[in-house]
Amino acid sequence: MSSEQLSRLAAGFRGRGFQEITLFDSRKALCAAFEQELANVDSVGFGGSVTTRELGLPAIARGLGKAVFDHWEPGVDKVTARQNQLSAGLFVTAVNAVTEDGIIVNADGIG
Repeated sequence: MSSEQLSRLAAGFRGRGFQEITLFDSRKALCAAFEQELANVDSVGFGGSVTTRELGLPAIARGLGKAVFDHWEPGVDKVTARQNQLSAGLFVTAVNAVTEDGIIVNADGIG
């Protein structure tokens, strides 16, 4: 996205009541900010998002010694993992789309 598009998106979010808005125009910037967020927590829960995995966010968290709760991890009890996600210091998920006027579009398979 261009900086102009990011500015319009930020304005759209503010218009819908979001107070803290940080948008990234690169994977590197997003991952660096994610690492900074991890400094304040011991554990991270990941929702059912392909995007967070493609970005390598679970691997970053593990690399920094954080407990990672991921119900997609092979061999993990999904119910227990989801319960642990609820109490994690940070929960990470993604949405399907956002509109420039700040509408978040999400189709969730679980609810």
